[in-house]
Amino acid sequence: MIVKKGFFGDKYGTCPNCGGTRRINCGKCSGSMQAKTTCTACKGTKRNVSCSQCNATGKIKCTTCNGSGTVESEWSRSLRGMPIDRLKFEYEKLQRSISTLRTKAARMARDYEQSEEECGRYQEEQRSHGIHHPDLIGENYRNHLIGEMGSCESQISEMESEMKAIEKAMESSWK
Repeated sequence: MIVKKGFFGDKYGTCPNCGGTRRINCGKCSGSMQAKTTCTACKGTKRNVSCSQCNATGKIKCTTCNGSGTVESEWSRSLRGMPIDRLKFEYEKLQRSISTLRTKAARMARDYEQSEEECGRYQEEQRSHGIHHPDLIGENYRNHLIGEMGSCESQISEMESEMKAIEKAMESSWK
């Protein structure tokens, strides 16, 4: 399945043949882990019988995805037909977006650290007065920041994989 998120947002999808498991039933033994023909080693006694194709596992490498569990998306294939100038433009656009996201994540990390310090001072002040109340507002805020930073990192990772696909398309265009 291809997940669409804008022009440069396709991801690799799960292989429709093996469902992402990277293996399919062996065509010779149909996944039964026994050879369909009589074994010459055991003369059909089913001792030491193993399929020469799947090595008695009942599974062979998926031929649709070549054992990777994923298939190339339509978007990745479409990159090959794009002009170099367009590929460079999209690559540079992704670089700028990554830079913006890294700046945002760094700002949130600073906010997180500042909130931690403020919480520590607040709790220390409360303890000195014999009061102990957890800082739930600060904790919720820091949890929110952690989630946002994780989201930024996820987006960066996705964009970096898109950049790799564009690099690959540019390399093949120059050959």
